[in-house]
Amino acid sequence: MNTVTVKHTYEKNSYDLEVKWDIFNYNDLTLNINQVRKWCMEGCSNYNTNGGCPPFSPTADNLLKNKDFILLMCKIKTCQTYASSAEEKIELIQNILYSFMNFLGYKIYKKYNIKFLNAGKCSGCNTCTIHSGCKNPEKRVYCLTGLGIMLGDVIEKLFHEKLQWYTGDEQPDQIIKIMGFMSEERSSSLTKDLNSILKEGSI
Repeated sequence: MNTVTVKHTYEKNSYDLEVKWDIFNYNDLTLNINQVRKWCMEGCSNYNTNGGCPPFSPTADNLLKNKDFILLMCKIKTCQTYASSAEEKIELIQNILYSFMNFLGYKIYKKYNIKFLNAGKCSGCNTCTIHSGCKNPEKRVYCLTGLGIMLGDVIEKLFHEKLQWYTGDEQPDQIIKIMGFMSEERSSSLTKDLNSILKEGSI
């Protein structure tokens, strides 16, 4: 497992993020495709509105079976952020992590032509046109959860971390998101290059 701490700037403020990554394969994943996509349908506003999410996204068994890929976990300590309410703080932290993952993901895609999988919706376009056809397929990014992956189980099993949640007035010490790179036979070389890219210290 590779681990580094990087600084990421979001809206002129700098945040320390702990980043871990390694090579995995389809058999390492914990899947419940029907249940996860049902949760997406019942509880997420991106369902049927965003091209990176169900029902437009593929499932893990179609996209990742018999392939190697890199999973990268990003963790932020919540004490680094301030907001006037829990809702605003959650939104800020999510935006920081999504900003980092999108920046890194598109940087790797531009340099290596390796697609990435994100923790949230596709943000390749300002307005998603998936119902009339994706206008920028080269920028289209699928959500890892929408593939049917039980990310909480994956984070515990593969990264030995545990998700924490906001419960009432209790706030978690840290928030974790996870992304992936569909690197296949280039997984080993990309793992080394990620080490160099992220050890530059600021991204």
